[in-house]
Amino acid sequence: MREAYVAPVTVVGVDLEVLINRALGTVNAYFSGEDFFEWVVDGDSVFFDISDPESHYMVVANGAEEEFLVEEVLGAVEPGDVVWDVGANVGVYSCLVAEVLGDGGRVVAIEPEGGNAAKLRRNADLNGSSVEVVEVALSDGEGAGSMDSSVPLMRSGGFKVSEGEGDVELVTGDSLVRRGFPVPNVVKMDIEGHELRALRGMEGVLSSSECREVFCEVHRSFIEERGESWRGVYDLLRDRDFELEVIEDWGDRAFLRGSGSRAQ
Repeated sequence: MREAYVAPVTVVGVDLEVLINRALGTVNAYFSGEDFFEWVVDGDSVFFDISDPESHYMVVANGAEEEFLVEEVLGAVEPGDVVWDVGANVGVYSCLVAEVLGDGGRVVAIEPEGGNAAKLRRNADLNGSSVEVVEVALSDGEGAGSMDSSVPLMRSGGFKVSEGEGDVELVTGDSLVRRGFPVPNVVKMDIEGHELRALRGMEGVLSSSECREVFCEVHRSFIEERGESWRGVYDLLRDRDFELEVIEDWGDRAFLRGSGSRAQ
């Protein structure tokens, strides 16, 4: 297996740069000819199906770009943890976390886009990973919606939730707990501007002493497009007694870590 290809453009301040980054990453990565990619975690191999160009990009190029965040998430996971991967895409975080947790933990992968969910299940099966895939979108209320790609030429990543008519089920995180899903100890969230609404819908979860870490990609412009302020993400987490750290700031988006006081 070869080393991960790193997309040439990493500063994503405007949509055009995002488009160029993802298009070049997809094309260059795909022509390696590999069908599977190996990611080594603590000496153990985790394999991903990269036989289509979109999966190849999301696992290889995007995975390399976010490697630092992957390490942060894996480093925060403890034996026996419940981890929610919100916006799980094709399952990079879910499968890697499942490998670290082993049989003692639980990974809930929340991915509303059907094609991504199918690829996620495929990757989990490749590794014998215990990952529960839930095909819903988290929001601040119940209802229906649709998924639209936020970036052209990329049908595996960059999907944005639109509320209203559609075949995507919108639920709150708190309602998932009422359905029987366990409160997460660690949350990873990357949902293309819907993060503020999703966090509003899981305030009960965030107030629980069980939830100690939240990793959230804050898409500033996408949130602003909805008529909301991205600062609301920071305010909401602070109001729930999370201490905030910006792991990386790329201008238009930032990787935020919130650590609950009970984690100290």
